[in-house]
Amino acid sequence: MSKAAWVLLLTLTVSVARLGVVMIQPASSGQAPIQVVQVEMKEFTFTPKALVARPGQVKISVVNKGMIEHNLVVPALRNVTTKAVPPGKSAALDLTVGPGTHQIVCDVPGHREAGMVATLTVR
Repeated sequence: MSKAAWVLLLTLTVSVARLGVVMIQPASSGQAPIQVVQVEMKEFTFTPKALVARPGQVKISVVNKGMIEHNLVVPALRNVTTKAVPPGKSAALDLTVGPGTHQIVCDVPGHREAGMVATLTVR
């Protein structure tokens, strides 16, 4: 990909991320396409709040930018959760998803209720 195309892609990605919506893109070519997205966790929010992916393999990489432990859980997909992520640390979830909308939550007691939720829309 040319340098101009990379600059355009970076500009578009930053613009979309500022709107709070991220289109998940393939991590690399040459292998089965794995879509990768970065998610920040802090009291009591995920950034971005809305993720969009195509059906297939998705890697959700999370970093805890907060002051307390958080996790990321996809309740509709059994056993899809990170362990508790301490402040300043990161974790990743590898999952295979089909079409639909899935809620993402932090299930540390009280965090979901405080609004620490997001959505993953697969289409």
